[in-house]
Amino acid sequence: MLDDVSVLVEDGCLQLSSLAGSGLSRERFLAHLRKDGLRNLSAVQRVYFEACGEFTILQFDEPRPGLSIVPLQDTTLRDEQEKAPGQLACISCGHVVLAEQAPDTPCPRCAQRKGQPAVLK
Repeated sequence: MLDDVSVLVEDGCLQLSSLAGSGLSRERFLAHLRKDGLRNLSAVQRVYFEACGEFTILQFDEPRPGLSIVPLQDTTLRDEQEKAPGQLACISCGHVVLAEQAPDTPCPRCAQRKGQPAVLK
């Protein structure tokens, strides 16, 4: 049955409506990804939230620029992350755009108006 699985991340971007429908908070979900050793949302090709309550995480083979999922409070680790030159990641969904676009321009996926430098790892 299709309702048994929700896609929470697709090609490095949060699927915000699926996440909202899962009953998980964004913070709890990102904590789960960090627990699995991830620091960059775009390393994730897909995350399935299975009917049994477990996550299946499929990762890309090569690093891609994306949203850092390291907590904002950990400035040391965030500063150590390699930045993707000329690219910004939406702080809401993780969609990556070229930095020539103003950081307060609405994201084409979720309309959030804030971005941060995209990271590679």
